[in-house]
Amino acid sequence: MKLLFLFLLFTDTLHLSRSEVEQRFLRENLSLMAQRMQISEAEARVEQEKRWPNPTLTIDQLNLTAPKGQEVVPPLWGSFGKNRQFGVELEQIIFTAKKKRKSIALAEREVQLAHLSFSELLWESKLQLRQKCTAAQSLREQISFQQSHLIEVENILQKMEAHVSTGRIPKKEVVRMRTYLLEQKQNLAELIAEESEIQLQLKIWLNTSSFLVITDPLIPDDLEVFEESERPDLAIKKGLADYQAQNLIHRKSERMPDLQLKAQYDRNGNAMLNFFGLGVSMDLPLWDKKQGAIKEAEWAKKRSELEVEQMEWKVQKEKEVAFENLHKAKEFLDAFSADFRQEQKEWLENYQKHLLERNTTLLEFLDQAESSLKALQLYVKAKEAVRLRWEEYRYVKGL
Repeated sequence: MKLLFLFLLFTDTLHLSRSEVEQRFLRENLSLMAQRMQISEAEARVEQEKRWPNPTLTIDQLNLTAPKGQEVVPPLWGSFGKNRQFGVELEQIIFTAKKKRKSIALAEREVQLAHLSFSELLWESKLQLRQKCTAAQSLREQISFQQSHLIEVENILQKMEAHVSTGRIPKKEVVRMRTYLLEQKQNLAELIAEESEIQLQLKIWLNTSSFLVITDPLIPDDLEVFEESERPDLAIKKGLADYQAQNLIHRKSERMPDLQLKAQYDRNGNAMLNFFGLGVSMDLPLWDKKQGAIKEAEWAKKRSELEVEQMEWKVQKEKEVAFENLHKAKEFLDAFSADFRQEQKEWLENYQKHLLERNTTLLEFLDQAESSLKALQLYVKAKEAVRLRWEEYRYVKGL
């Protein structure tokens, strides 16, 4: 026990309130930093979408040899182009039906979805963080109870060992008490191991090597939750519906074929020595009018609208269930008296006194000690349940 106290005394600890924990979590969490970069990736795609495709330059019909007896072709300048034939063509695609503007709008919807997805990740991650903090606080309180109980048992064992030589206490009862002490030490070791796992996760999330101690009480002063925000999962469904509506507009615009504008120069390729011309080409929408793609986009739009309605109904029901769960957890906690901890302590001390005075049996004392310890742990679990239900209620309200 002394080694344990020394360990806790000299362990590097980080004392933070819950709000400070969340701030550090958002600032230091490497996984969140990586996910935030997806927003920048989507913004870069918008920037790329705003760029027009490069024009295509084609040089062809360049003769490698000049046959004898051919008509003399004068050079363009100097000796370049003498007795040569070649063609140059510059081609540029022109998007019709405002396709470029619509494709940019679609890419901007993807940026919006990236922001919403990150907000959902933060929302879910903060719930996990709050649950871990609650578990850490609950375990620390249980460990505190267990440590105090161990100290009391060790003190009783020392007094019992002192009375063995006088014959007031049988040696077999001392042996039984030692066994009970070992059992309680094992229980403490299991609680500390469970706490270590939670602390490890918190250290990873907060990017620290310190032992985290939450300074806020386990039960908040006010269990009412008046604030409310649009839930990120519902916002994503609405964002997807908006994306599908924009995608349908974009798909319909694809029915209009794009134009390929051409500027041509031909040197000695036809009746004219120097031919300058303009041209345009386009696909003829005779068979493929994007019917399938448009129909797919229409069904996707309808599906996303139904998903929004379903999510709105789900959100409302989750709020009702979370509120009911919080109310039931609070009712159970209220069943414990305000002085419950003190009552259990005094009751156990009374049994300790009677045990040393031989007014009660060791079996009765051990039964009462085990009962008191379980009652205290149940009390902590009840507080933990209230905090968890409260955090879940805040979660379903988008906080």
